[in-house]
Amino acid sequence: MATRTANESLSPGEAPAIRTDGLTRTFGSFTAVDRLDLEIPTGIVYGLLGPNGAGKSTALRMMTTLLAPTRGRAMVLGHDVVRERHAVRGLIGVTGQYASVDETLTGSENLRLFGRLLGLGRRRARERADELLAAFSLTDAGGKRVSGYSGGMRRRLDLAVSLISRPPLIFLDEPTTGLDPRTREQMWDVIRSLVEGGSTILLTTQYLEEADRLAHRVSIIDAGRLIAEGTPDELKDRVGSSSLVLTPATPEDQGATAAIIERVTGHAPATVDQGTHLQAPLSEASVATEVLVALRDAGLSPRTVSVDRPSMDSVFMALTGQPTKHDDAASPDAARFLVLPSRRLSGAVMTVPTTATAPTSTSLSPGVWRFSEARLVPDTMTMAWRSLITMVRNPGEFYDILIQPVMFTVLFGELFGGAIAGDVKAYLPTIVPGLIIMNALTTSQSVGVDLREDMDKGVFDRFRTMPMSRIAPVLGPMVSDVLRYLICTSLTVLTGYILGYRPANGWSGTIGAIALAAGCAWAIAWIFLFLGTVFSSAQAVTSFTVIVLFPLTFLSNAMVPTSTLPGWLKAFVHHNPVSHIVDGDRYLLDGTAGSAGDVRAAIIGSLLILAVMAPLTVVRYQRRNA
Repeated sequence: MATRTANESLSPGEAPAIRTDGLTRTFGSFTAVDRLDLEIPTGIVYGLLGPNGAGKSTALRMMTTLLAPTRGRAMVLGHDVVRERHAVRGLIGVTGQYASVDETLTGSENLRLFGRLLGLGRRRARERADELLAAFSLTDAGGKRVSGYSGGMRRRLDLAVSLISRPPLIFLDEPTTGLDPRTREQMWDVIRSLVEGGSTILLTTQYLEEADRLAHRVSIIDAGRLIAEGTPDELKDRVGSSSLVLTPATPEDQGATAAIIERVTGHAPATVDQGTHLQAPLSEASVATEVLVALRDAGLSPRTVSVDRPSMDSVFMALTGQPTKHDDAASPDAARFLVLPSRRLSGAVMTVPTTATAPTSTSLSPGVWRFSEARLVPDTMTMAWRSLITMVRNPGEFYDILIQPVMFTVLFGELFGGAIAGDVKAYLPTIVPGLIIMNALTTSQSVGVDLREDMDKGVFDRFRTMPMSRIAPVLGPMVSDVLRYLICTSLTVLTGYILGYRPANGWSGTIGAIALAAGCAWAIAWIFLFLGTVFSSAQAVTSFTVIVLFPLTFLSNAMVPTSTLPGWLKAFVHHNPVSHIVDGDRYLLDGTAGSAGDVRAAIIGSLLILAVMAPLTVVRYQRRNA
């Protein structure tokens, strides 16, 4: 596809890359985007500019399916962003204001993860990861965790992820924020090469020079409304044929100088170049003489003065009445687009040989559930792979799975064994089944905490803009959690065996007890997963564990027989469901305590929890992240 010129119009019957009609988004009584009408042709860089809180990020979130419009309509490459959002997600790449990658994974693992979620096979995903790492000068860093990357390296990796499927339309939300000048120039070269390859770019930027040099056409929005649209040259012509650039003699003179410039020219000057210069459009170059005479009469002779063609800074100031700002923090949903500080990076010139192609996913039928079916299993397994890597590399997860079972078994066995039973070995048939259940249940809260933390990260926004199964981010961690419970319960049994515990029912009873504990914990984990979609923070999920789960596990018969407890506590422990699960495990291991009824009660209870909480969790997550 050839790059379109700035003034070239759409051919008859040709669909624009993006078209919005009356696109509106409100948050309560606040209107972030107000009846936005855009028509963006294919094959160009289109700049979207606006002052702080103008609604740029909100508009982008609607166009990329992350946020539903309150009113109006948006079409992306002929597909409605609400009714056909899956088709839209198969055609776009999105790079937000901060890097939406997984910091626990390496650069190569991130690219392979997203490649697999985009439908590439294992081999092709690995090959594409290597191609992109080389293209963005990240080959040497590909095997390192992203948490150790500089800000610029994360930005390059983030853009590389957006290019895995060679999308025909790419959204870049302030892609060069925080980069040093050399790396910014390199990123500009990448953007130009993408357009030459047939892609369309929608660019928001805090650097007006960037829009001036890259964008074929520019829209300026203010207070959620479109106030100007055209090529950079057309917008400059709207504010005058020339521009006055003036440097006050001292910083203290800037306020008075700006007031005189505004009085003479009728335009408040923009502050440019880190506040050292004042710039204002001129209707005629001769007006500059009037400004200089007024400044001389006021005793404010400038240090330097020049008359040039208007810049985009002048355009921005004239049309919005505000100097350029660097974020959308005033917008209610701006927390998703906070700018992270970046550090300098170095690297060779980046070249991205790519031709935009439309993924096959666009042929799928639209709909929330129908499109999920085809990708459900592979995407769930890919997300399970991600969770397993996170589990291995997270020190907290390592403690819960490997250290806690061993430490609890040794500590409670030795400490309570002598104090309660008078003999450690005699106490092990009581404590080991109890600790199997305790370790499994206390570990089950991790999946809810992890989901809540993930949902607060930019990486989940990227998942939501991809043509992947909508519920794979929920099911994947639950699949990997099975291994978590099997490991921690097995370690409890193994530690008990080392201390001298020998289950009377042998290995068959041991396997049954481990399976019962893992199954119960897996069912209860759905409660925490649901809480992860309801609570606003991971700390709230953890607090629920402390308030509810810990008392249930410790105020049970896990550590001591119910018969030894005082009467007021005995009734509670007897009706505590955790006690019945523990007795079920004791029955399977030794057959001397509990009964088959306890095993059946544990299984039935787990199935009931699963039948209720799994659908609730999926529906809740689906509604929040559709």
